[in-house]
Amino acid sequence: MPEEFVQQAMASAGAGAAYRVRCERRGGGWLLWIGGPGLAEEYVTQARTYEDVDDAARAALAGLVGAPIDSFELSIEVVLAPELQEPVVLARRLRRKAAAAQRQSVAALERAARMLTAAGYTRRDAAALLGVSRQRISQLLGE
Repeated sequence: MPEEFVQQAMASAGAGAAYRVRCERRGGGWLLWIGGPGLAEEYVTQARTYEDVDDAARAALAGLVGAPIDSFELSIEVVLAPELQEPVVLARRLRRKAAAAQRQSVAALERAARMLTAAGYTRRDAAALLGVSRQRISQLLGE
């Protein structure tokens, strides 16, 4: 790696600097291209699995700029084959919606359980009305 490449990166990077990581599955692993403040050109490194991409990029940047691995922001872009992009985007979007619906469901269950028991319904009846176990009613009521 050219010495001026490293010096430019060290001079321009600072705490909170944002870097872009483009990654693509190649062979049995992932190829990463890292760009951002002070990097005259994209730096290339690799990771074994997608789960390792963030750590590999941070380790490479820490070595390049001489900063702690948690001192910069990463924006990770995954390059997928065209036929894989739509199903992956759809699955991730639906998972986010499901997680939001789950949070709303828990809040609604907790509210309903509190209101039912405050109105004199037994926990057993509240559980049956809400379609959950008596143990879940106790959890929702914080008991």
